[in-house]
Amino acid sequence: MREDDRFCPGCGRPAHETARVATPEADVQVPPQPQQRAAGTPSFAPAGAAPQAGGRRRNPWLVGCLAVVGILLLVTLLGTCGALLGGGNAGEEPRREQGSGQQAQGQADGQPEPEPEPEPEPQPERITLSGSGPEATRPFELEPGLSVFFMAHEGSSNFIVDLLDEDGNSAAPMGLANVIGGFSGSTPVQIQRGGQYLLDVQADGRWQFIILQPRVQDAPDTRRFSDDSPAATSLFRLSGGLHRVELTHEGDGNFIVDLLDENGASAVPMGLVNEIGPFEGSRAVRVPEDGIFLFSVEADGPWTITVE
Repeated sequence: MREDDRFCPGCGRPAHETARVATPEADVQVPPQPQQRAAGTPSFAPAGAAPQAGGRRRNPWLVGCLAVVGILLLVTLLGTCGALLGGGNAGEEPRREQGSGQQAQGQADGQPEPEPEPEPEPQPERITLSGSGPEATRPFELEPGLSVFFMAHEGSSNFIVDLLDEDGNSAAPMGLANVIGGFSGSTPVQIQRGGQYLLDVQADGRWQFIILQPRVQDAPDTRRFSDDSPAATSLFRLSGGLHRVELTHEGDGNFIVDLLDENGASAVPMGLVNEIGPFEGSRAVRVPEDGIFLFSVEADGPWTITVE
């Protein structure tokens, strides 16, 4: 080949790939000629690194910024998905269950826990007694508070009943009954001390007693009562303050009315009425505070009580 030949006339290969020199110093492969770049174009290849043919060079700062932005977008996306899967909106605190959480918060804030409502006092079981003629009944247990005695007599002579404690003392100042002949009625008594009691009965026929010890937390707002014999009215609720009470009686004997509280104690120092024979009138009653009450009525004919 001549010195100005660029290709081999035998195989057609470029002269720089096929040229050989007989001297040992030239017995090395000649590297390819570098590609020409436009003047003024900066080179970002580091020192000692060979350029990559046909590839674009990337700015390392730009690549770093894009990586940071990608990480932030990924974190935001994961947080949004977690909130949606948890049933709430992103950025909201989880809801707290009511009950124990609120009590714990109240304790943390120093607020006292609400006291539980007291359970109602259990009502003693009813007591039933029956017999015929004069008799002292078997002893029975009464608790302190209100007791109501329902009585019935089928004889034609005296029917006198007294309540005695275990020492033989009368627990009912006026007795429970003192009538002649057949009788049906009820009487309330305040039991001052719990213990053993019995009934001392004078009668000439069959008789029966039912004893109740009501213990209630509430009662209806009843305003009118009526009967034709001695009675303990049903319990009713009455608000504190001044009330007007109208009373009527059509009998010929005693007409005695008292207002009792839920324990059987008199709420009116002198009672409402203590008359003999027919009666029609009204009384003013001052109730200290809201409570549960009943009327104790002794009468021998039809009577009515109306509370305003």
